Amino acid sequence: MMRNNKDSRGELRQSPRVSSLERLRDHTYRNRQTLPTAYNTQVRSSRDNRLMGDGDGAGTTRSGAKRSFRQMSRVRLGAIMIMIIVVSVMLYGATLKSEPAISIVGSDDYYTTNGQGRFAGPITKILSDDWTNGNKLTMNTLAIETQIKQQFPELREVDVQLPIVGRTPKVFLQLRQPVATLLASDGSAYVVDSDGIVIGNASDLNSEYRSKLPALVDKASIDLDLGVRVLAKESIRFINEIIYQLTAKDMQASKIVLPVGLYEVDVYIDGIGYYVKTDTSGDSRLQMGGFFAVKADLESKGISPAEYIDVRVEEKVFYK
Repeated sequence: MMRNNKDSRGELRQSPRVSSLERLRDHTYRNRQTLPTAYNTQVRSSRDNRLMGDGDGAGTTRSGAKRSFRQMSRVRLGAIMIMIIVVSVMLYGATLKSEPAISIVGSDDYYTTNGQGRFAGPITKILSDDWTNGNKLTMNTLAIETQIKQQFPELREVDVQLPIVGRTPKVFLQLRQPVATLLASDGSAYVVDSDGIVIGNASDLNSEYRSKLPALVDKASIDLDLGVRVLAKESIRFINEIIYQLTAKDMQASKIVLPVGLYEVDVYIDGIGYYVKTDTSGDSRLQMGGFFAVKADLESKGISPAEYIDVRVEEKVFYK
């Protein structure tokens, strides 16, 4: 659609109709061109500052990340070093010395040598012979106790203890007490304890203590060896009771013979020319009571047996 306008000469001139879309575009363009220079500069500066600021922030973030990584690496390295040190200390603390601390429970004054000195070397060798004995985690204390007992029959109890703190194992030893010496048919002299076990050589005892022990003499050719039981526990008790009763009568047994006969024990007494036949399966008090009564009766009659008085049969006494 066309619109008629007059020019300066009064002539009619036709002008094209401008659409609404074109007017809107033209208006927007003119507004952009007419913005103040300062405003445009400010917009550009703000945009540039934002861009530059974003760049600095990214750089700062990357630098901070690197520092954090280095710090974390140092912390991890320190933790690893501490763990290595702790584990090393624990492993070292679990190791054991081969030389133990030995303690004697009770008395060992009856031996010629000090107990600690007598046992230290062999026990140290037992511990050092097996590498598993060098660590608390692998040491078998029960096996070691058995080995020590087998090597030293004079020991009644052995207790191996591992330290919680420290590296020195502790060994506690309880000795068997000698109650008699035993002379073998080949002339060898041994020591017997209250259980009737051969626990050592008589030469291991000091002379003063040895002289106070009853002397047993083997006539039955018993197989004697260290650690071997040669008499029943009851037989040892029977012999000790006889000695006690003799001592109560101011008598002393010079020797006690173990003949071939089963359960028979022949008691020789100082100052008396005959011996007393006893039976370890019987009652020692009844037998010795019978002996004392017959002895007194014979002495009152001026009779002295030539060989022995036999009290093995209960309530009967024979003499020869």
